[in-house]
Amino acid sequence: MSANGIWLGREDDGRDAICQSTRQMLDCLQLDIPLCRKIYSQIVSDYKNLGPEIKPTKNEKKRLYKGEKTGNRSFQQLRSILFPLEQLDCRSGRVSRSKKGRRLFSPFTQLKSDFRAAISVEGDALASVDMRACQPTLLALLAKDEAFYRDCIHDRLYEAIREELGVDRDTAKMAYCEYAYGGIRSKNSKSQAAFAIQELIADRYPTTAKFVNEARKDGDYRRLSHRMMKFESELFVDGVLSELHGRNIFALSVHDGLYCKSSQLLAVREITQSHLTAAVQKHLQIDTPPILCVEPHSNPSQQNIHTYKTHGHT
Repeated sequence: MSANGIWLGREDDGRDAICQSTRQMLDCLQLDIPLCRKIYSQIVSDYKNLGPEIKPTKNEKKRLYKGEKTGNRSFQQLRSILFPLEQLDCRSGRVSRSKKGRRLFSPFTQLKSDFRAAISVEGDALASVDMRACQPTLLALLAKDEAFYRDCIHDRLYEAIREELGVDRDTAKMAYCEYAYGGIRSKNSKSQAAFAIQELIADRYPTTAKFVNEARKDGDYRRLSHRMMKFESELFVDGVLSELHGRNIFALSVHDGLYCKSSQLLAVREITQSHLTAAVQKHLQIDTPPILCVEPHSNPSQQNIHTYKTHGHT
């Protein structure tokens, strides 16, 4: 079975089996267009409630046409939100893998998560599977730090960061990523949050701190980021997603998460768990698997679903 949509990619990606099978999966998506409109209207309403004016001024229009950034970020964001949705609707866009991290990219990975409730496959709503505290957990595996790993899977790491910084969990996650994928910080660094986390990691998890510092020893902190993305891709794309597609199970990846049919959620969860458990056994020699989060999404209205045939809609 070949993909019917106009899915682009680099020449080397054309020979990548995962890119090819992802194109076939994207052809199966069904969009509830009226529901998409409602979701977008709600997004616009939410932006308006934040205060900024949605319509650009004349000067902002001129700067937008010149490709310059404007101070009205909400207007730019609202325009860009629809682009991946339009690509999925037209069954076109790029499906490719990054050269350094080997991450898989498609219009689905770029889609704002709100819209996934308006997507189904053969009338079956989407469901998602992802790993709790995925990024620090993967770092714990590479660093072979069992103490760090256990605190990650039980959410104690983010809780410690949240308490240290006095922020909510989402902000704690962003601050962690700033530490993990940035350079070495000092007391005079602009990001005091990243410095605080650096000190916390060094104090509580010296094995992981040493691993991170070793990865940055040549002064290129991006090497760790690329290594982490490659490890993530080996697990979720070359491992889990490849097996799912090989078994003819519908699945699309969003980096460290997977989307599938609600009716196949149990099978996808079991296959994902088996791959992650094997990775834990390989790197830490323990049998404590990471915790998976599963989330069924709302069923779209069956009356308004758009199904597709070659290059057109019916």
